[in-house]
Amino acid sequence: MAKVAATPGLTFRAAAPADRALLERWDEAPHVVESDPNDDWGWAQELARSPDWREQWIAELDGVPFGFLQIIDPRREDSHYWGEDVAPDLRALDLWIGEADFLGRGLGTAMMRWAIDRCFADPAVTAILIDPLASNLRARRFYERLGFRIVGPRRFGLDECIVYRLERADLPAAPSAAPAVVDVMEYPTMPAYAIAVIRQTRFGEEIRAYLEGIDATLAPFGGRYLVHGGRRVALEGEWPGDVVVIGFPSMAQAQAWYGSPAYATIRPLRTANTVGEVVLVEGVADGHRAVDLLT
Repeated sequence: MAKVAATPGLTFRAAAPADRALLERWDEAPHVVESDPNDDWGWAQELARSPDWREQWIAELDGVPFGFLQIIDPRREDSHYWGEDVAPDLRALDLWIGEADFLGRGLGTAMMRWAIDRCFADPAVTAILIDPLASNLRARRFYERLGFRIVGPRRFGLDECIVYRLERADLPAAPSAAPAVVDVMEYPTMPAYAIAVIRQTRFGEEIRAYLEGIDATLAPFGGRYLVHGGRRVALEGEWPGDVVVIGFPSMAQAQAWYGSPAYATIRPLRTANTVGEVVLVEGVADGHRAVDLLT
């Protein structure tokens, strides 16, 4: 299957029997067990069949598999997981990132945006369902930021879940038309920020060389300075040092910048001459409200 890279490096391919060992390993990962503790996917049997009511996808970044996505028609699904009286023209999703090293990079958002686009590319589909554990508040906030609304609690086997539903009418705009096979997410992920608090700086030729070189390392990853040691007005407590904030289009690009050979070359010029802390932080989606953390 051809892969088109509208979002750099992110592609989807159909899951195949050869992915069995990979998926079984992901099933045992602690972060996957935490969000889906009781499911036995029966990969040996499921990967060997291709019912027309289901799609199973492997997400890859630069050719490295990192996540799984399933899209089903819950009315036609043969185990009747969603019940016997499911309305027509719905889709239901399962999604996870299997590789722990790929968490926190905006890729879950990218996968969901692609899945939403793919589901609604069928003009007959009216809504999408998803069922995170009731206790998984992080996942629930994630779906709510994407526009999913709570339907209510429901027990699936041993799991206490909250059913969410995204209506076509709730989309901010109609999804783009998709061909029969689409391999790429075409939406931006949430922004991310590199934040540093610099407590001490020893100015000299090395810091000068660092400042002269850093802009060129940021440009390929969309990085730009938002705060660079500006005037501070301390309101509560004692502020320990100068603040630097660099914005990036996504967590994936922020991490790629920090680990890039270009930045690795000049980073020691800073670390040898400053004392402070540096962190990467993911931003929020448009429309985020403070009360979103309470849901």
